[in-house]
Amino acid sequence: MLGMLVVVTIVFVVIGARLVDLQALDRSHYTQLGLDQRVRTVTLAAQRGAVFDRNGTDLAISVPQDTLWADPRVISDPNGYAATLAPILGIDQNALAQRLSQRDLAFVYVARKVAPDLVKQVMSLHLPGVGTTPESKRFYPAGSLAASLLGSVGTDNQGLFGLEAGYDGVLAGRPGQVVMEQDPRVR
Repeated sequence: MLGMLVVVTIVFVVIGARLVDLQALDRSHYTQLGLDQRVRTVTLAAQRGAVFDRNGTDLAISVPQDTLWADPRVISDPNGYAATLAPILGIDQNALAQRLSQRDLAFVYVARKVAPDLVKQVMSLHLPGVGTTPESKRFYPAGSLAASLLGSVGTDNQGLFGLEAGYDGVLAGRPGQVVMEQDPRVR
């Protein structure tokens, strides 16, 4: 009987020591580990500034357009997703399947600056791990009038030539961030 009491006491002392180790000594380590598992930061593209003429008429503006993205860690069937999304978006199915198969990444682009009707069609499929991020597309209301003077921007809204390139530092804006909390299923 006394031997059993000693064994039970030793077990409780070991459990108590482990609890003190987890809750008091390694608390900051486990707190950070918990945050890393459930909090994710996503960078949002900056809104590019507008270009006006001396009368305040728009020469170059940014119009909102959504970008479709995916979290490959959540996608169980990359080939199935690619077969579903590629025809809607008019993109290469094999290239999309390859991007969606990169399980070591939490964010990949599916399609950038997509027309609103296509975004609505894709989002109506309710595919887990597929979402949208607001971006902007450069629009020139006067069309090609003064195109060589105004210049143009690339996919990431960086000025390539003309005023767009010359004043890129002023027009570019600053990117923002969104901090998201997710559950164990990465939703």
